[in-house]
Amino acid sequence: MKKRVLSMFMALALCLTLLPAAAFAEDAEIAESGAAQVTTAGDTEQVYGSFNDAWSAAIKSEGSTLKLLSDVELSNEVGENGLSVSEGSFTLDLNNKTLKGAIWKQLLEVSGTANITIKNGSLVNTQTGPAATATATELVALKISGGTVALDNVNLTSGINLEGKHSSALYITGGSLTVTGSTFTGEVGVFCENSGTRPALSIADATLNNGIFYWVADAQASDTAGLEAIFAAGSMLFDQNSKYIDLASKEYWHIENVGAIFLYTEGCIVKPHTHKVVNGACECGATFAASVTQNGTVTYYKDFHTALDAANAGDTLKLLRDVPGDVTVTIDKAITFDLNGHRIYDLTVRCKITLKDSAGGTGKIAEWLRVQNGLTIGDLLEEGYALRNAKTGAWYGETEQTVGNVTVQQAPITSVTLTALNADGTAASTSIPYGTTNGIKLSASCDAKPGAGKLSCQWYTTGGTLQLINGATEPVYQLPADLSVGKHTYRVTFTADGYSKSADITITITATNKIVPTGEPTLSATTLTYGQALSAIKLSGKLHDNVNNKDVEGTFTWADGTVKPSAGSYEAAWKFTPTDGDTYAETTGTVSITVNKAKPTGDPTYTRITAANKTLKDAALKPNTSWPTGTIQWVDKDGKVLPDTTEVKANTAYRWRFVPEDSEHYNELTGTITLYTVSHSGGGGDSAGHLSSAEHGPSGPPAPPGKGPQQEPGHPAHGPDDG
Repeated sequence: MKKRVLSMFMALALCLTLLPAAAFAEDAEIAESGAAQVTTAGDTEQVYGSFNDAWSAAIKSEGSTLKLLSDVELSNEVGENGLSVSEGSFTLDLNNKTLKGAIWKQLLEVSGTANITIKNGSLVNTQTGPAATATATELVALKISGGTVALDNVNLTSGINLEGKHSSALYITGGSLTVTGSTFTGEVGVFCENSGTRPALSIADATLNNGIFYWVADAQASDTAGLEAIFAAGSMLFDQNSKYIDLASKEYWHIENVGAIFLYTEGCIVKPHTHKVVNGACECGATFAASVTQNGTVTYYKDFHTALDAANAGDTLKLLRDVPGDVTVTIDKAITFDLNGHRIYDLTVRCKITLKDSAGGTGKIAEWLRVQNGLTIGDLLEEGYALRNAKTGAWYGETEQTVGNVTVQQAPITSVTLTALNADGTAASTSIPYGTTNGIKLSASCDAKPGAGKLSCQWYTTGGTLQLINGATEPVYQLPADLSVGKHTYRVTFTADGYSKSADITITITATNKIVPTGEPTLSATTLTYGQALSAIKLSGKLHDNVNNKDVEGTFTWADGTVKPSAGSYEAAWKFTPTDGDTYAETTGTVSITVNKAKPTGDPTYTRITAANKTLKDAALKPNTSWPTGTIQWVDKDGKVLPDTTEVKANTAYRWRFVPEDSEHYNELTGTITLYTVSHSGGGGDSAGHLSSAEHGPSGPPAPPGKGPQQEPGHPAHGPDDG
């Protein structure tokens, strides 16, 4: 039912009124020289007296070329569907001849996986019929529903009805097609099952004598992008007077319940073309809404939002015509936006763009400009430009975030320069000793554009508030001789044509003799352990101004916080940097730090004793690998060294002692181990080394036999004394 509705619509849209008629072609008399020649991929040639035989041979011979040797008219034996090919890969060289036939459906159909190149000649469907019932898919010269086709210098002609109106010279629903140098007498018809399923076309240059239709079934909006894609890159559609045809024009799009249809029924041409745009238009008649300049390359767009979407950070988006009043624009990319003398109505800016008007300020943001994310309008403008109300002429400052009805204008005053000068006119330092400001003057100048109008000048002091200096209206201002120690900021403001621009300068008056504050820092700790850097102790606090009896703010730092002092008492140097460096001098001092010896951590390693009659030597006592260099020995309760030949007794704790070579920085370490444990039931099979605490150890009394943790050979023992 759907196909019937589509067919009825096309019949109406194309005004095709054709009725079936019996094929009238007669068998062609082929010259004795043959109808066609087939050359294989291996350059073997064979001449055929029958075109049908040559056609079959070409399909079967991959990469072959079928060349007409004379005009060929298909007989009515081919039936109403004409020639067809669904497989194979070959070239049909018409050789400036004509392949024709009176075929009701189509002269030739390509489908499946066929790959065919057709060149240099004509395909003509000579079928005619009365008006009333035929569809756009009948009397076709070439139908493509699949496969791959290339047309090169081919004339395709469809059949006609009794009123002389052509059907479709080309009707394509699938597969792919490339076209160069070809002519279509009869419409070019492109049917898409849906917006996601389109045949692949690439028409580079062609003459379409009866126009084109492009149909996307069930679509309810124009598909300009899909239509543009059927033309090769750089090629466009023009009327017979070489005027550009706008594929987006609503004049040619028809939205029906059966889909979206582009219909151009007059003669037209497809050809390569490069737009030369002047003032938003090309001499071919194409007009554009905006351009985007990216890395020096300019691309033109017919729709503003398409241009905005294409622009990336760093690109320039230039208006080529006004943005319609019902279009709200939001920019969130760091582009340059050039009004170029055109109008936009509602603009929201969410990032730092550059807003300009290369047409000299004739463009306008007619309703609202809103700036978000902490930005102000001053963040958007180039140096020397400002926004001005198009109606009142009032200038906007740089701090507003929402303004309306504004233009981008070159400011009357583009810059203000402010310097300090000595009495002789040479440049003066802005850091001046107290009592020497007599003769120091501040000199201001500004760059004003020609015709800016009368300039006025006013000096101010800034602190908590802006204070006008009475009578200071000249570009040169003499500093007072009695300026107090501290910072003093002056502002000069020039005004012309209602526009003001300012500049600030800060003069620092320094004390002749800086006050040296007294005191010491507060330490987060007063001791370190050997191996710690001095920076482990934090400095804080304030020093004191004994002259004015007040605390002095500032920062304490170690002279060298990376130092790792030796054990004992260490004098650490510190420095104090005052916040008010003009009044107070940097101060240094030292503080005493106690550096304690480091205590090794961990346990020695040994081999457990599992049988009787073993000696201490068999236990193989060694220092922990993390300890400093030193000596470890077995000792008795009085600290005397036990011989290695001492027999290890069951369930007896043996004391060890570690003595570091670097006794200046490390403490000794002692502990006990029960090397050989025997259960009360007798036997030595269930034995292991066990921890027993020494008299200074943290672990309490010796572990009962058989209750201590198992100690594998070579594993660390546990529980050194505090030593």
